[in-house]
Amino acid sequence: MTTGSAPSSGSWWHQVKRQRAAGPWTVNALVTEGVLPPWQTVLSRGERCAFVSSTGADELRELADRARSAQSWDEFDTEYLAAAGVRARFERLQRAWPDL
Repeated sequence: MTTGSAPSSGSWWHQVKRQRAAGPWTVNALVTEGVLPPWQTVLSRGERCAFVSSTGADELRELADRARSAQSWDEFDTEYLAAAGVRARFERLQRAWPDL
């Protein structure tokens, strides 16, 4: 992971992977291949992380988009995590970041 900062937005951490031969980066693959677990410490400090890859990480992007769209935790939980597959991916992410 590398770090940098933008004047108004604080520190950003970047994880860069060229590609994934097994296909798109699923939430499970991002966890089991060690991409997401180190971010817990960074995120708990209020810093931001960016994942860059020539292979997509659509599941993570979808969760982030849904979280940004929700007005509250309750709305996110009841409306944006209503689909079983989306909730399962979110729960996998929660297990990777137990202290967030």
